[in-house]
Amino acid sequence: MDFANPFNRVLLATIRDKGLCPCPRCLIPKSKLDQTGTKRDSKFRLQNARTYLFNWVQIARNAIYKSGAAVAGALVNRLLKATSSVPTLVSQVFRYSFI
Repeated sequence: MDFANPFNRVLLATIRDKGLCPCPRCLIPKSKLDQTGTKRDSKFRLQNARTYLFNWVQIARNAIYKSGAAVAGALVNRLLKATSSVPTLVSQVFRYSFI
């Protein structure tokens, strides 16, 4: 991964530390890491590329800031934990049309 590319830095800033999906490029869960390098793994990674989930992040942020929900609470976890996302709004995301 090229960390000089601002897109990669933006993408890494939106991934939860010790989350369920540790890969910064795809949404492969930890439970499937033993299949790394197989044909099934390659197909899965291509079909499940990581994207910035703006709508879910916005809903989570509204719950935190307007409704007083806990950052690590049930509502935020229900929205973002499955993709190892965090409720971080990244302004540079809007500069890239492929996100």
